[in-house]
Amino acid sequence: MTDANRNRTARDRTRPRILVLAPHPDDESLAVGGLVQRALARGIDPQLVFVTDGENNPWAQRAGERRWRIGPAERERWRVRRRAEAQAALACLGAPGTATTFLGHPDQGLTGLLLSGQLGLVRTLREMVCRWRPSFLVAPAFEDLHPDHSALAVMTRFALAGLDPAMRRPRLLQFVVHGRGPCTNSAGVSLRLTPEERANKRAAILCHASQLIWRRRSLLAWAGATESFLPGDSLGEGSRHPVRGAVLEDGMLHLELAPRSRLGAFGPTDLLIAFAGGEGWRVLLPWRSGSALVMRWRDRSAVAMATVARSHGATRVAIPASVLPSGTGMFVKVERRFGFFDEAGWRLILSHRARPGARGIPRSIHAAELWEGAAESGEVSAAPGARR
Repeated sequence: MTDANRNRTARDRTRPRILVLAPHPDDESLAVGGLVQRALARGIDPQLVFVTDGENNPWAQRAGERRWRIGPAERERWRVRRRAEAQAALACLGAPGTATTFLGHPDQGLTGLLLSGQLGLVRTLREMVCRWRPSFLVAPAFEDLHPDHSALAVMTRFALAGLDPAMRRPRLLQFVVHGRGPCTNSAGVSLRLTPEERANKRAAILCHASQLIWRRRSLLAWAGATESFLPGDSLGEGSRHPVRGAVLEDGMLHLELAPRSRLGAFGPTDLLIAFAGGEGWRVLLPWRSGSALVMRWRDRSAVAMATVARSHGATRVAIPASVLPSGTGMFVKVERRFGFFDEAGWRLILSHRARPGARGIPRSIHAAELWEGAAESGEVSAAPGARR
């Protein structure tokens, strides 16, 4: 290798890169349309990964195609259309076609992937980080109310957990597309867009014609003056989160919940639990105080019986600590049995550092420290994975 080639290779290794994880086509335009343009203008290489193709979008497809029946052939046609819309949008932002990867995982199926123990997507994300060595990793936030977005947020953390400890980790920025208000945090990042960047972002959003049928005004509102991102150590906490706290005491994991009804989501409440090793549980919460079955997501087999106590709008759930996987992080989410959008996303409540008998489990732990024990033990990547 010549000296010139060695110097070029060295520059390529140190050149800043941005890796963006988009759950669906249109998230790239809404959440990071300005960031992509700014990166390209400064010579920073962006890579955009679409985890799903947004093919399971029946009501928009019914309105757009004026048909009622949506079967496999129709979903495949919608998949092709949404991929083409994403590619056209990225062209408006100035991103080359080589900067795009489509993974083709099931739309509205990422929560199932997270809880089923199939860690193929986690391994794929980790391999991408290892191959591209991004300076910045931009991904959905735990706080996002869309189940695909918040599930991808958790799997992104699992992917980062399994990186070689000697590898330099990217700076993580999180975006919220489906939320109750602006994506703001005192430690976050805000990017003020120029008039040209706003115009290009608006043009990119307009490329997603399939999504503008009912939501044109709300989507175009994303072409505003700023783009905001949460910091990487934002772990799904907040005063509105229905999971208020967790304590390990007397051989039990005690969870305090305060779920509230949400328009479009109703019915009984389930508690979902995701572990870094790939295990996922569902707790079927009763309407009244009593017992609740804790079962594995993948095969609905029983894990344990929990105790549920309801009083004055609060729900307390106690799970035997002996059944908890050791050496791994734990995320929880409250989900209504019917409806789509969540009251809140996932929240980290238990780190590998917690031990039975500990009180006041840490509410905020730096991501690099959070997964240290799980990554070293190999539990993060031990389970077999499959693409679907």
